[in-house]
Amino acid sequence: MASAAGQFYPNKLTSEVFNTENPPKDWADVGLLIPHETIRHQQHHMLKSVGRLAELVDQKTLQPWQVLYFCEWYVDIFEPFIHHHHESEERLYFPWLQTKAEIPDKRFSKSHEDLLDLLTKIGDICGKVIQKKGVGCENEVGELRAAILIYVPEMNSHLAEEERDIPDLARKHFTEAEETAIVEKILQSYSLGDTRNTIPFLVADMRVWASPEYVEGFIGNMPGPLQGLLKDYWIPDFETSIKPKRDAPFLGTEPSLTKKGVVESHSVSHASFKELMQPNFACCNDAVMGEWRDFFQ
Repeated sequence: MASAAGQFYPNKLTSEVFNTENPPKDWADVGLLIPHETIRHQQHHMLKSVGRLAELVDQKTLQPWQVLYFCEWYVDIFEPFIHHHHESEERLYFPWLQTKAEIPDKRFSKSHEDLLDLLTKIGDICGKVIQKKGVGCENEVGELRAAILIYVPEMNSHLAEEERDIPDLARKHFTEAEETAIVEKILQSYSLGDTRNTIPFLVADMRVWASPEYVEGFIGNMPGPLQGLLKDYWIPDFETSIKPKRDAPFLGTEPSLTKKGVVESHSVSHASFKELMQPNFACCNDAVMGEWRDFFQ
C-alpha cells in the first residue's frame, strides 16, 4: 500500500475530516480529496465573489460585466462540474462500491438531489442575469448571495459525510488497482469540453495541498497529447478566460478574455499530433473518441 507521507500538506486541506491530526493515509483517502478539495476551493472563491458583488451593490458601483462574467463562470464551468461529479458517483462509483461493500442503498443520492436543486436554483438566477446582460441586476445579486450561502454549507457537509465513510469501505473491499480502474472509467465519461474546463482548476487547486512531485506525477499519468494540451493551452486559458470571470467582482476594469489556438501554434504538427493521439482512443468511449477525432480534423 503506497504511503501518502510527505506527498501532501494536511495543514492546507479544507476538509472537515482530513487534517494535521488525521492526515490522508493512502489512495483511498486521496481518491476523494482530489475532486472534493477542488470543489471546496472553487466554492471559497465563489463565496468571496458573490460577497464582493453584494458590496458593490451597496456602494452603487456594480458594473454589469462584473455580475455577468461571474454568472457565466457559474453556468459554464462550476455548475456542469458539480453535475458531472454527482452523476459519476451515482452511475459509476457508488454501484462499483456496492459490488463488494454493503452500504445503505441510496444513502447519498437524496443529498445529491437536494444539492442539485440548490445548484439549479442558483443557475436559474444566473440565467436571468445573463439574459439581462448584467444590467439592472441588483436584486439578482441579493438572490444569488442568499442561495449560495445556503448551498455551500450543505455541500461541505455532504463532502464530509462521504470522506468519513467511503475511504474505509474502499480500502476494506478493493485494491488500489481496482480503484484506479473505476477512476479511469469515470474520466473516460468526460467530454473534451468537460476535460478542458475541469482539469486546469483541479490541478491549480491540487498545488495548494499536494507536493509538486505528486502533482507532476498526476499530470504525468495522462496521455502525452493531453499533457500538451493541458500545459500549453488549457492552463493558460484558465488564467486568461476562466479565472477572470470567476473573480470579475474584484477586477476594476473589464478583462480582455483570450484563448489560445490549438493546432495552429502547437509545437507538434497537426498530422503528428493526430498520430500521437490515436493510441489513446482505445481508452475512450465512442462519443469521446469522436470528439477527439473531430477536434483534430
